[in-house]
Amino acid sequence: MMPDENNDNVIESYTERIQSEIRHCPYCQTYDSGDLVWIFGYRIDLDELFDQFEVPEDLRDEIERHLTCPHCGADIRRPTDVGVRFDHEIQHDKRIEDALEKHHTDLIEFSYHLRTYPYLGASHPLGTKIIDEISNFPKTSVCDELWFRARRIINGNKYAPEDMRPPDPNSVHIPEGRYNHFGQPYWYLANTKEAAAAEAIKKEEQVAWLQQVEIKNLINILDVRAWEADDDKNWTPDSELRELSLI
Repeated sequence: MMPDENNDNVIESYTERIQSEIRHCPYCQTYDSGDLVWIFGYRIDLDELFDQFEVPEDLRDEIERHLTCPHCGADIRRPTDVGVRFDHEIQHDKRIEDALEKHHTDLIEFSYHLRTYPYLGASHPLGTKIIDEISNFPKTSVCDELWFRARRIINGNKYAPEDMRPPDPNSVHIPEGRYNHFGQPYWYLANTKEAAAAEAIKKEEQVAWLQQVEIKNLINILDVRAWEADDDKNWTPDSELRELSLI
């Protein structure tokens, strides 16, 4: 291997590592009366980031020429600060990486099992683990909020309030769904009118029937939303990362 080729590989390796750390730049931030207000990412000097990865001084100029902000696309040039992940974001990403590393094969097998035997999830080892752990999964509450249900307009029919409630399986054919099995009544609600309508109508349709539902107090709702690092459910009341099973 020629020396210049080896040097190019070293530069490429350092560039990939530094670029993967950068989330924002000064152009992504806000300004108040002309003064920069840094709000996106943990602020760090680019040379300090180079120091953390022990980038040789004689390579920094070349590496810098390849760096861009992944958020706004601006070129990143010294001297400048960049926004990197906060410690809690690094912890959160590490938790997800650990979970995927531990359960990746099982998840692939479980997915195939469910596609083949949609009613027999509990017969798979991962399905059994989920059932055992589900009582420890995060819960949420919905109190004093307005939510919405939508239905498509079919043949110009006008729906009464009772038509917007969960269907009676004794008189209504209920197909297999994302969150229900065949014959099980379900009730999809959204916390905005637009989301409810978008779930119900077809692509070429523009109008839907909507019903507003006032929810006074629902507690212990299983929360299966995708997690973000800043979610409150990640943290204990003492602001420590909550310990949860990787599953």
